[in-house]
Amino acid sequence: MRRFAVIVLVAATASIGMASAADTNLLANPNFAQVSTSGEQTVLNGAGATGDSAAAHWTVYNTGDGSTTTELLPSTHGGGKSLIHVATTDNKPNSGSGLVQAFLPVGTGPGHVMASALIFIKTGTVFIGTGNGGNTGIDARTSVTGKWVELKAHNGVSPANMFIIYGQSPGAEFYVDSASVEALAPGTPANVSVTKAYLEADPIEYVGHCPTTIHFYGTIGANGPTSVLFSFKRNDGSYIAQPKLIFADAGSHPVEMSWKVGNYYAPSRVYPGWADIEIAQPNKLTSNKARFSVTCKNT
Repeated sequence: MRRFAVIVLVAATASIGMASAADTNLLANPNFAQVSTSGEQTVLNGAGATGDSAAAHWTVYNTGDGSTTTELLPSTHGGGKSLIHVATTDNKPNSGSGLVQAFLPVGTGPGHVMASALIFIKTGTVFIGTGNGGNTGIDARTSVTGKWVELKAHNGVSPANMFIIYGQSPGAEFYVDSASVEALAPGTPANVSVTKAYLEADPIEYVGHCPTTIHFYGTIGANGPTSVLFSFKRNDGSYIAQPKLIFADAGSHPVEMSWKVGNYYAPSRVYPGWADIEIAQPNKLTSNKARFSVTCKNT
C-alpha cells in the first residue's frame, strides 16, 4: 500500500486529546463548526510543509511542492453548521495533499475503525485514509464530481490515530461537510472473506488523440486477516492477474490498473468499454463494472 509521510506538530496532537467514552466519533470538530486560530481562510505553500487549516483541530500537509488552501463556508448539505472548502496543488506524482487530524498519539489507538467523509468534488480525485501517524495510506478514493459522495472505509493500518482527506496529485478542489472515525469492536469474524470490491475509470469519457490510457482505481475490503487472489477483467475478454494481496487484519486496500485504448491508424472510432475486479480467493466476488468511453479523433 502506498504511504504518505505526514509531519504532525506535537502541540497540535496534544491539543486534541482523547474523545470521551460517550462520543463514538474519535475526531474533534468533525463538522468544521469551530474556526482555527489562523482564521476562516488559510494558505500553505511548499513541499513537506505542515500548517493550520481554517477548522480547529484540523491541520494541512503538502506532500509535494505546491499549495493547500482552506476556507470555512456555511453548510449547504445539512451535515453540520459549516463545511470546509479545500484546493490543492501537488507536483509530486502518485502523491496527495490536504487535511489531517491526529486524533490520538502515534502508536496508540484502536485496531479497527470505520472512517468516513462527506465530500463534494469540483475537480480532481480525493482519497481518505486512517492509520498510524505517517504510516497512513489510501483506504478509499473517488473521482465522482458534481454531487455529494460519502467516502467510507476501514483503516488499512493499525493502530488508528490519524485521519487524512487528500486531493490526489496534481491537485483537486473539493468540499468536506462532515467526517467521522469510529472504533469497531475487537475480534475477527469466524468466516474471513472479501466483503467488497469497487472500481472506477478515470477518465470516464475521453475525446481526442489515440491511443490514450484509461486508469482504473479500486478498493478491496476484507473482514479479517487473509490473502486475496484477484485479477482485473476487461470487456475485450482479457484477464490481468495481480500479485497476492495480503491483509494483516480487517480493512481495505487500494488497487489500480491502466489500459491503453484506441489505435492511431483508426482515426475516427468510438471504443466503449469496462473493467471489473474478479476475486478468486478466499471467496468469489465480482465488483461493479467501471465503464468508460473513448472517442478517437486522430485528424
